[in-house]
Amino acid sequence: MKHFGYSQLLCSITLAGIVSAPVLCQNPVVESPGNTPVSSNDPSTQTDINNSRTLNKMAERPGGQPNKTSSNVFPNKTSTTALLSSKEKKVLAASAEDQKANASFLHQHGTGIFRLLAASDITVNASNPRNSVVVPIRGGGAYYSFTKRTNDFDEWADIALRNGVLVTGVAVRSLGVMNTLGSAALESITIETPGVAYLAKFVPPSTIDEAGKQFKSLARGVPDGEFTYKLSMPVLADTTYVLRSIEYKRSDSLIAFRIVRQDADGNLTIIWKELKKFQVPTLNVPKKN
Repeated sequence: MKHFGYSQLLCSITLAGIVSAPVLCQNPVVESPGNTPVSSNDPSTQTDINNSRTLNKMAERPGGQPNKTSSNVFPNKTSTTALLSSKEKKVLAASAEDQKANASFLHQHGTGIFRLLAASDITVNASNPRNSVVVPIRGGGAYYSFTKRTNDFDEWADIALRNGVLVTGVAVRSLGVMNTLGSAALESITIETPGVAYLAKFVPPSTIDEAGKQFKSLARGVPDGEFTYKLSMPVLADTTYVLRSIEYKRSDSLIAFRIVRQDADGNLTIIWKELKKFQVPTLNVPKKN
């Protein structure tokens, strides 16, 4: 059996219940198009390998849903951002300094600011060492939904932070692809910007087989001119990214975002704007006999 490493793992997570694939994380291998394993010394490949290992725990449960550890540890708390205490919400909120610095941008329609916490365990919770406040939500604040504007790890999550890597396509039955635009100013990004047009024209696969093939291609990286489009990108401070997040039967959005702060603990502050919303796609799922 061939080990597709990260790509096959993500297929099992995001298309759970649709694509049947074993979780292969002990010695993951990212294969090249010619089926020759790529050297793990390659930075891009190593990013995918490391990410597959950190996502292993999430794949251990059907549908990629996290264990209900947070509910066990915090039996009297609901694991959603909306019901956090004001002190807990403050941990997830951008600092007053960052909000003020980006106030003009944030007054524009379809923009926002949020934090991604460098959670130490994908199924438990993240704490803020500065004030020892624990955030009792699934995913520990390491996830974000641009549609719901929350850090909950659920079917609406668009992006996640794992071990210095930004990952998309993390929700059940979802597909994501992203690219980095370097130092480009977020305000200047449009659907015509080089590196964005490819994502604006991207047509979501509509069948299981097509979706599985697309995941494998994006795990390796799909080159287009000077850009390469992938499921994950390394975290780079003061860098602009573009993301197409496709959540079947829920949403399909093109988002540009920029990391404006990375603190000593690895937590990120990100500003973003929506470039375009697309018609919500569907995925043809074979009926079980």
